[in-house]
Formats: sequence, C-alpha cells, structure tokens
Amino acid sequence: MAIDDFRGAVVIVTHSEMILHELATRLIVFDDGKVTLFEGTYQEFLDRVGWKNEETAVRFRAPVSGRARPSGNRKHLRRIRAGLINERSRTLGALQRKIDEIESEIIRLEEKADQDHDDLIKVIKASVAGNAETIGRLSKALHDSKSEIESLFSALESLHSDLDSTTKEFEKKLNAVEI
Repeated sequence: MAIDDFRGAVVIVTHSEMILHELATRLIVFDDGKVTLFEGTYQEFLDRVGWKNEETAVRFRAPVSGRARPSGNRKHLRRIRAGLINERSRTLGALQRKIDEIESEIIRLEEKADQDHDDLIKVIKASVAGNAETIGRLSKALHDSKSEIESLFSALESLHSDLDSTTKEFEKKLNAVEI
C-alpha cells in the first residue's frame, strides 16, 4: 500500500473500522461530546477504552489462525462486510478500468502499426530510389508503435497482477468477517 511507504504523517478521517484497524497508530477520538488523543492502535483503543455509547461493543481480536473472532451483533458484522464489499468494488473497478484503457490503446496502436507497415511496404515497392526520407519516417513510426505496444503489454501484465493480488486481499478480509 502506498501509504505504508510514506515516511511522513498522514491524517485520515474515517468511520471505517477496517481502515482504522489496518492503519491507525494514534487516534483523535470524538466520543461522548469530548475529544481525546489516544496513543496506540484502534484495537488497543477498543480493548482499553472503548466507545461510551456501546453497551455490547463489537470488538475484533487479532486474527487467530487467519480468522477474526468478533463478539457482538450480526447486524454490525453485516455492515462491516457490506463496507468491505463496496471498497472492493471501487478498488477492483478502478484497476479494471485501467486494464480496459490499456487494452484499447494496444488495439489502437496495433492497428496503427499495421497501417504503418502497409504504408512502408507500398513506399518500398514504389520507390526504386529517392524516397529514403519517407521510408525512414515510416520505419521510425512503425518502430515507435511496436515499442509502445510492448511497454503497454508490460503495464497490462503489472495491472493484472495487482488486480489478482488485490482481489485475494479483499477475499481474505471478507472471509475474516464471519456473520
């Protein structure tokens, strides 16, 4: 995640407990009409302090054998799961849109490269001498198109890898939230 590589401070305003569990190391808590600073993770906050208005707070323990063990109501868990599903859709949708854009650009460039190749063949056949400039220009255009296509295929491969790993990550998160 890009935020993990950032060396500075980041302020995140969220109601998503999944984001809090994943990223928060210091909290500014607005609860019971008061604002307090809590030094520690969200789980530590839940374990030590908790929310004032929750009589039976849903608390997530550290995953045991890969599964979160919630104690609380099913409605809250369904809400968390729905939030995860929405986040997964947004994240995977953005990756899929990038993949679609690159695939469209590859198709466009391949068609252009084919046309450049056809034009080059025509010029070569038609010229016995004197068209070196046109041949050079078309050869360069063909080479540039093929190089860009190769670059886009590399980007496409990387995006497919990101899509696969992100899909697996969301599935793992969804499986960790038992209803």
